[in-house]
Amino acid sequence: MDLLKNPAFAAFVDASTARVRPRDKLPVDTWCGLVDTYIVYVENEKAVAFSRAPTGSNRRGAAFFDSAAIGTGLRRLLQVADNEARSGQRLQLHRRARKLIRHFAGILSLPDCVGSQMWGQYLTCVVQHVLCHADYLGLADPEHLGVMCDAFVAGLESLRSSSPDAVPPGVDTLLVALAGITGDGFPGELPPDVVTRLGACLTLSLRWMAQCTEMGRRAELALGCLSSWLLCHGLDYPQLLADMHKEVYPFVALAWAQGRPKLRDAVVFYLLTQTQLGVIPQQAQLRVVLQQG
Repeated sequence: MDLLKNPAFAAFVDASTARVRPRDKLPVDTWCGLVDTYIVYVENEKAVAFSRAPTGSNRRGAAFFDSAAIGTGLRRLLQVADNEARSGQRLQLHRRARKLIRHFAGILSLPDCVGSQMWGQYLTCVVQHVLCHADYLGLADPEHLGVMCDAFVAGLESLRSSSPDAVPPGVDTLLVALAGITGDGFPGELPPDVVTRLGACLTLSLRWMAQCTEMGRRAELALGCLSSWLLCHGLDYPQLLADMHKEVYPFVALAWAQGRPKLRDAVVFYLLTQTQLGVIPQQAQLRVVLQQG
């Protein structure tokens, strides 16, 4: 990856990439070609690491997951390749969006990946180079998006179970990732079972934050994710809404009592969303809910 710091090498690959027409094959000396080659390398390293571990081992592929170099290499490569200014027209890396998302989903969903060196690096790649591009997400297979979302849910549940009394820093990037999945710009469709698990996970996470009295940016992110989930999926799962609100209410009351403007805004938006969905029947009752806080 030291080559990426070499201006002459970057200029060479820029020129090769710029010469490729939209329907041409992507040779190895283009940014997409380098991404392809790196993904093959990672998959080979994974296969070797897992083949060396005894069947039934509690830490199959431990050396693979604990290698900071593999994830760092992909992150640095994507920082250069996923850049509109590098080769003029932005018509290349989107041709590898489906392959990238399939690769990310496959790695993040592997047992023992959560909490490893690779988990953090790959999660950063997903946030910075996939979830911020609606056109990339629109090209992905729904199955792979569902697997990736499930991996995010598993990561959040793992952090919650391992740290019941305090919200650890690793939650921030996960919540940003979930915001990308639940946000208005998300063009894909998730399988129904993934949608219900996501809603339950966000609900329990807010209850966890109330227990930890976590009322900072993480709280705003988590409540924003749940509000977006309600807007996108609430009408499809009316039987869940009342129970979700019952679970979330201790968080809502505490968040309102904290008096932070941004958090209060997020609380009001959540309550208005639940009012719109019929969980809080009338505006008068909404005022009572806020006054109780």
